[in-house]
Amino acid sequence: MKYVIIGDLHGMDLSRFENALYRENPDVLICLGDFDQTKTIHQFMGLEKRLLSSGIKVIKVPGNHDHAIFYNLPIYSGTLQKQGKTSQELHLELMADPIAKEYIENLVNSGFSGCTKNRVRIFLDKEKFGEEYPTIIVHGGLDGNLRSYPGCPERIADLWYRLECEEDKLNPNRLKNEKDYRKNFDAMGEKGYKVMIRGHDHEPAYVYNDPSKGIGSHWPKNDGDSYCLFEDRQHTINPGALFDGWFALIDTNVPGYNVPILTYRKL
Repeated sequence: MKYVIIGDLHGMDLSRFENALYRENPDVLICLGDFDQTKTIHQFMGLEKRLLSSGIKVIKVPGNHDHAIFYNLPIYSGTLQKQGKTSQELHLELMADPIAKEYIENLVNSGFSGCTKNRVRIFLDKEKFGEEYPTIIVHGGLDGNLRSYPGCPERIADLWYRLECEEDKLNPNRLKNEKDYRKNFDAMGEKGYKVMIRGHDHEPAYVYNDPSKGIGSHWPKNDGDSYCLFEDRQHTINPGALFDGWFALIDTNVPGYNVPILTYRKL
């Protein structure tokens, strides 16, 4: 199976991505949220409809921007500045568009009894690997840094957890905020996950936990950078922000390999 992973759309035009998506010929599209603008929501809805009619599965989870804009919570980010929008302006835009509003409302309130369901659990290519690769899909994480939303309610913390912060970008060894990655790997182990697919931090990142070697990291810079998802490791995968042109693939049927292969793409 081939999975295409996108996240952090932030108001972008999806036309170029849609062309790239069809070239990849995926079985599943995974979207990690943060739509921001109604034009992007409508584009994604159209894309989703076309994919589903072609037999391609779509998995989506809400982002922190989706939640904040729907509920009119103040949020500030560099991507909003680049769009020339405030969260309040985007909230009014969303409320004035009944179709887009309903789509995001269903996304951020897809749980039960009014609780938000922010995570999806899958097994990567269960037909081929059985339950070897239990995977969690979430916008933020299971644990991490909440400085962008101090006092965040626990029920939505997984939309806001960061595994890196600005100070970590100055770290010369490039393993950003190892303690937060370690906390997430521990939480993954407790909940029985081997793979976490997440967004939120925008920069493409592949970080793994090897039982004998510890935590290792890769920060893809080039279109086509690829990594093996070895079965004896835990893995966190950030496709990078589609807003910046990044997305990722997981292909479980690469000739010569008996493990899933993660590849980064740049539009």
